[in-house]
Amino acid sequence: MKILIAAELSLIVFLSIYGCQMVIVENLHSVSTMAITTSDKNPTLALSMDMPANTPANTPVPVILPSTGEFGEKPAEALAYRSPRIVFCGDILLDGSVRRLIDAEGLDAVFPAQYRAPLLDADIVMVNLEMPFSDRGAPDPDKEYSFRGDPSGIALLKDMGVSIVSLANNHTLDYGRDAFSDTLELLEGNDIKYVGGGRDKAQAAQWATFLVEDKKIAFLAASRVIPTIDWYATASRSGLFGTYDPAGLNEQITLAKMESDYVFVYVHWGVEKSIIPEWWQRKMAYGYIDAGADAVIACHPHVLQGFEYYKDKLISYSLGNFIFTDSKKDTAALEFTINGDGSMSARIYPYEIINRSTVEIGDPEKLEMLRGHLNKISFGVEIDDDFNLLNTGSL
Repeated sequence: MKILIAAELSLIVFLSIYGCQMVIVENLHSVSTMAITTSDKNPTLALSMDMPANTPANTPVPVILPSTGEFGEKPAEALAYRSPRIVFCGDILLDGSVRRLIDAEGLDAVFPAQYRAPLLDADIVMVNLEMPFSDRGAPDPDKEYSFRGDPSGIALLKDMGVSIVSLANNHTLDYGRDAFSDTLELLEGNDIKYVGGGRDKAQAAQWATFLVEDKKIAFLAASRVIPTIDWYATASRSGLFGTYDPAGLNEQITLAKMESDYVFVYVHWGVEKSIIPEWWQRKMAYGYIDAGADAVIACHPHVLQGFEYYKDKLISYSLGNFIFTDSKKDTAALEFTINGDGSMSARIYPYEIINRSTVEIGDPEKLEMLRGHLNKISFGVEIDDDFNLLNTGSL
């Protein structure tokens, strides 16, 4: 708000009184016109004030203006509850044929900007970072596939609206600890939080927290796919947080829940290319929820797996690849909405990878085929025409 006064002023004080703005002008020698220009959403107000010639110089002149919400109390509509939205995507890989596409056509080629609305509209976006960002290190000689992304690729994560990544997977240390250290520093320098990995075990096992509206939302990550024991973080060594034995992760979930309203757990697990979760995945997911998790999200199989509600908490067994070296594959972004009554609703946004480029599925026939497929492989979940995940039989 700009206030222009044809006068000599020594003090202008703004007060909020009953939803209005009071401007008190002191040391007023002469005033013929006051022009007040508000924001674009409010009208311009002009006042003419004819003061007696013998008015004392220090007489305060109060002017009451309608509240614009720019000072003092917010308008009533601004106080309305806004439901926080959290979006999860699967594996992000910017190496191999994806890297070649980036080199040829730029970062936007692998996830064109016109398809990012579900992520950009969210309050928090979390993905699995399936590689380190670095130009240092050497590939692991004992692995068939070792991945490393160019540090410039961090710009794509920021442009996608990514707020936090999971580092708990079987590729984060592909190029050694120097490259891993570069990754941590790059994420920190770009205000992207990370979980599931760190400079020591305490950091790798620690949850990250966001405050949205009045909700404190915590995120944890762990991997049940770790190539060798020396990838684990220890008290004196950087690395990952594992969950082959779920006890450690369950303990962290319980601790996080004690100081948070919601706890989301992102796990790396399962059998590659299998569309059905193993029995032990379901058992572990139930355990995470019993420990205090409000939802369990996972990846690693590189394909979409089904969904399940346990005690009214959603489990997404695998979100598959989101940006990857695929020529054709279905994928999805999973969105949670925290409702005013504290409950959560969930839906997915269907995508597909076509020649290393992630795009929305627009073909109605493809959408119906995907919906039917996911309904068939889910447990007690109905995916409706709008891809809402409806609880039809929570255990």
